[in-house]
Amino acid sequence: MRRREFIVAFAGALAGAARLAAAQGRVPHVVVLWFGTAESGGEAINGFQAGLRDFGYENGRNIQVDYDYGNNNQARLAKLSAAAVAAQPDVIVAFGPGIYLVGKLTRTIPIVTLTGDLVAMGFAASLARPGGNVTGMTVWTGPEIAEKWLQLLVEIVPQARRVGMLRRRMARSGHQSCERRQQTFERRHRRRGGM
Repeated sequence: MRRREFIVAFAGALAGAARLAAAQGRVPHVVVLWFGTAESGGEAINGFQAGLRDFGYENGRNIQVDYDYGNNNQARLAKLSAAAVAAQPDVIVAFGPGIYLVGKLTRTIPIVTLTGDLVAMGFAASLARPGGNVTGMTVWTGPEIAEKWLQLLVEIVPQARRVGMLRRRMARSGHQSCERRQQTFERRHRRRGGM
């Protein structure tokens, strides 16, 4: 996980909220939504907490952070997402599938996420100018970057005839993305005379 990039996005979203909270005489309130269990958050949650410390935030002192875990249960995560929005925190941090749930429930609370293609998911107009209330770091940047990855792969391993891609079954943008990548790989091989 590229912790620095994610924390910078989070800090940007939190900065305005922190100023508003301070003006109102309160500490900023952040809700973190995680699909898995508390134990499964490991590196991501630890990185998030370390980033908060890097920016001078200490939970319970100058920021309130609530961690809500879906325990690998979509229905539970949906309830937690609704409760997070009802609590009206200053910022919601949604890792993975939480963005689908909480992103549909609010267009006003800033949401910071680390997830797939926000443009394909409908939460951003473009990577350059996302608009809306969702920001963060995307780990899958859409067909343009995927085509570049495939181009580099074909240059590095020109004899490759098959490329495998693993994805989570529940990833909504995954099926169309896989089809686009397959078409790109086949086009590149036809140009090279490989198929």
